Amino acid sequence: MITKFKSIKISFLLVLLIISLTLSGLNTASAQDNSPIVLKSNIYLDWDSSELDDPVVVRNEIRQLDVIIEYSLTSGLPFSYGMFLNYINYKDMPHTVNKNRPEGAYAKGKIFLEVLETPSWCHATFIAPYVSVNLSQKYITKTTLYLNVDEDAPAYSSGYILIKATLPNFNPAPIEGTEQTINLTFKTSYLASISVDLPDVNVAEIQPNEEAVFPINVENLGNDKTTVRLRVSDVPSGWSAIVTDELYLDENESEKATLEVVPPKDFGYREDVGIIRLTLTPARTYNLSELGDNVTLSFLVQSRGLFAEGEGAFPFLGIVIFFFIIIVIIRLITRRKFRDF
Repeated sequence: MITKFKSIKISFLLVLLIISLTLSGLNTASAQDNSPIVLKSNIYLDWDSSELDDPVVVRNEIRQLDVIIEYSLTSGLPFSYGMFLNYINYKDMPHTVNKNRPEGAYAKGKIFLEVLETPSWCHATFIAPYVSVNLSQKYITKTTLYLNVDEDAPAYSSGYILIKATLPNFNPAPIEGTEQTINLTFKTSYLASISVDLPDVNVAEIQPNEEAVFPINVENLGNDKTTVRLRVSDVPSGWSAIVTDELYLDENESEKATLEVVPPKDFGYREDVGIIRLTLTPARTYNLSELGDNVTLSFLVQSRGLFAEGEGAFPFLGIVIFFFIIIVIIRLITRRKFRDF
């Protein structure tokens, strides 16, 4: 009696299997939709939102985001899923794999992940676009999405990445494929970046009574309005240097700053060499605590010649006049003695 019942059960399963294979072999959506035993796939995509709490650093970061894929099955009739499990797990069926595991392992499928849309300044790609899932039960897995943004991304703006997951129809099992999309949003950071150009050389040779003037062109390469602070970070003793304090630059805007260098002013013949260093620091105008990397410039100035001004000029002239008078007196005395002789 038990053997007869078992034979009837196997026969019933085989009949359902033949019907399902016939329907799936038609390869039409309407045939599967109208079948009470065709199983329908569900894909749910999710991600850890905390991984996108911090803005993505423009140009200098590749953000890794774990995308979670959850797969499950539904069916038109309650017995359909049970039939499917028996189809892949029934111990007497020769095609069954891993017979001792209740979830089976025969019905394996691949979900294809693709990036449909991003902003023009954003790049996103999956490390593994094809993800294997076990179609015999609820299955959860994940893959990694890599994200980076270019320097022209606007600061603290919202970006988006549209992702699509696709599972094709699965044969020979009567499993209907599906598609699912999600939209990931993130924010970009501020990029503090400047370009510095010296129209003239950074070396000058001047007279002690002159000053060296250096024009400095600064361009904002960042993605927001930037304030550039300039300061003299190193100047030799006796020298003086004055530079434009700040520049206010919109995106892709450039302006000129000026460095003026004055050599020592001590009286006499001078031959001085001075190395002056200048530091430029970019910062976001709307939040000056957001700083970029410093840019350091060096300038070489040589001062050579006679300087006849200053505090030492009067004593020197007095000494010159004194010796001149002495020489004149000596010459007068010498002439008188020669005449008397």
